[in-house]
Amino acid sequence: MNDEEVNLLKDGDDFEKVHYSKVEKYFPNYELFWEKYIYNYREEGSIQIREDVPELTLIFRYSYSIFFNLMKANLFRDKFEEQGYSFENRYFDDFIIYLSASLELTEKLLLFLYIFENSFNEKGNIEENKIEKFAEDLAQNIIIKIEEKISTKELYKGIKENTLRFLLQCNRNSVPIGNLDNVNQLTTIIDPFLVSKGKKLKKDFYRLKNEVTTYRNLIVHEVKNFLYRNNNELYIPKPDKLKVYSKTKQKITGKELYNEFYSVKKLTKSQFLVSSSVLNRIWQVFLIDLFERNEKVKNFYELSIKTKKEVNKESIYQPFRTIIAPYYASDVVPFIIEGVSYSINEIDNKKSDKKR
Repeated sequence: MNDEEVNLLKDGDDFEKVHYSKVEKYFPNYELFWEKYIYNYREEGSIQIREDVPELTLIFRYSYSIFFNLMKANLFRDKFEEQGYSFENRYFDDFIIYLSASLELTEKLLLFLYIFENSFNEKGNIEENKIEKFAEDLAQNIIIKIEEKISTKELYKGIKENTLRFLLQCNRNSVPIGNLDNVNQLTTIIDPFLVSKGKKLKKDFYRLKNEVTTYRNLIVHEVKNFLYRNNNELYIPKPDKLKVYSKTKQKITGKELYNEFYSVKKLTKSQFLVSSSVLNRIWQVFLIDLFERNEKVKNFYELSIKTKKEVNKESIYQPFRTIIAPYYASDVVPFIIEGVSYSINEIDNKKSDKKR
C-alpha cells in the first residue's frame, strides 16, 4: 500500500491527467489497479515504469496501451460530435480504428496473463523454459483442433510455426495488432481461460469486439461508401447488413433506416461506454483478482517491489518500450486512397418512407 493517497489526476502522466476523468465513472478499475500495483513499480522520482521484471513491465504497459487507445477513440468521438464527418475529417474511422486496437490489445493481454499464470514453478519462481514449453503446448493444441481443415503437410507446418511465433511475439518487442490470417487461433487458445473466469464476460467481450472489428475491417480493407446521411445525421448499416449496403449506392426508405441502420452518433457513444464497462470487468477479474488472490503472483510482485534487478535484455519477455497504437489511423499516417469515391450517400427524404 502507498503511504500517501495517489491518483491518476495528480500522479499519472500527462495523457492520463487529461483523459482519465472522462472515463472514471465507467472504468474505475483502471485507476484502482494503477494505484495498487503500477504506481509502486515506477522508477523513483519518475513516471516511467521499471523494466527489470519484464513480466510485470509487460502487463503494466499493456494496461496503459489499452487505456491509451480507448481514450484516443473517445477523443475522435468528441471531434466527430463537434465537427461532423468529411473526407478531410474522418473522425468516425479513427474512432473505430483506435477502439478496435484497444480491444485487440486486451485479447493479447489475456493471452499473456494465461501464460503468466502457468509460468511459475512449485517454489513460486518464473521459469522461462516452462513459459516456452507452455507456449509450445498451446500451439500444438491449436494444431490438433484445426488439423482436419489442413490439406497439406506444408500448410500444417506453416500454421504450427506461425502459431508458436505468434504466441511468443505477444511477449516481445514486436507485438502483433491483428490475429493470424485464416484461423482465429488466439480466440481458440484463450477460450478455456476466459470461460473459467466467467462465461458472460467472455460473451460480452467478444460480442463487442466482433462488432467493432467488422467496422474496422470495412474501413481499413474495403474503403467504400457505407455512410448515409438523413436530416444532417449520419447512419451506418448494422454489421449483418454491411454487405447489402456497402457494395452499391442504394435508395433507403425510412423503415429500412430505422430497422437496419445505427445512428453513428449513438453508436460511437454506446460502443465507448460498453467498451469501458467491459474493460472495467476484465480489469477486476483478470488483473486485480489475479494480483490479490493468486499467492504466487502476489508474492512475486511483492518481492519485485522490494528488490530491483539488472534488466535482462535476453528475456523472451523483454517488453515493448513504446505505446502500441494502430499504424493505419489517419492521425498517425494520412490515408491515401486512389480511385475511390468517398462521398456520403444522401437519403432522398421526399421518396423515403418516414413511417417508423
